[in-house]
Amino acid sequence: MKVFYGLKDLPKLKKSIVSVGTFDGVHTAHQVILKQLLASKLASTVITFWPNPKEYLHSDIKFCYLNTLQEKINLFAKSGLENLIILNFNESIRSLEYKDFVEDILIKKLNMREIVAGFDFHFGKDRHGNIAVLKELGKEKDFLVSFLLEQKIDNLIPRSGNIRNFLLAGETAKANKLLGYNYFLQGQFIFENGNFFEVAKEKLIPKIKTPHKVKIFSLDGDLEAVSQVFEGDLEISQVIPQQNGKKVLFQKTPEIQGNIRIEFVSEG
Repeated sequence: MKVFYGLKDLPKLKKSIVSVGTFDGVHTAHQVILKQLLASKLASTVITFWPNPKEYLHSDIKFCYLNTLQEKINLFAKSGLENLIILNFNESIRSLEYKDFVEDILIKKLNMREIVAGFDFHFGKDRHGNIAVLKELGKEKDFLVSFLLEQKIDNLIPRSGNIRNFLLAGETAKANKLLGYNYFLQGQFIFENGNFFEVAKEKLIPKIKTPHKVKIFSLDGDLEAVSQVFEGDLEISQVIPQQNGKKVLFQKTPEIQGNIRIEFVSEG
């Protein structure tokens, strides 16, 4: 997968099929979009934003992510996506009219021939762009528009906000079902004067009040799982904000050190 940060040095792409969104969690609804991109003969391409537009627009509200940027990149890479473009969500992006976004970025920069969007997709200044205006622009500019109907899993709607709410309520089984994988924390496990785990400051820590079944994996330099080193119960006792991250304290953890991924396993 090719990763591009911004549009300045973006080379001319092959004719592409594109999806645009924050993709926090790269959850089951996102995975349906990715499958449609990958099924096309066009170059599968995603535009995502960092920081999340909600964090930019509501800086007074503490925002936590399901994935760090690197975790999101890794999840896209595993899917088989060809091109990932990460745009800094700033004032110039926020104020861009939807028609200019389509013409100047999607068509001119990405050589887009088809776009795939979720059922409630909105974009452009003040979110004025939607599926209806995309279809009109598609007729005018000669590109196809595909959109997905609302997805449901056991009457649960896979949205990043819903998954965050389940994790903050300690309902990891529901969160995992919507994610399509076990929710995880990645970071540095340090064993000195007690056990603690250092994770990125933007990462959402699930609120789990009782011991929870987990699997712990050691990671290599690319943050890929190398081997499982523990399976059992862990209990989060405290989360302490730090200047550059979060310190997560556990009760009765194994003596593990190094780069680690902790997966919260659904029980039952």
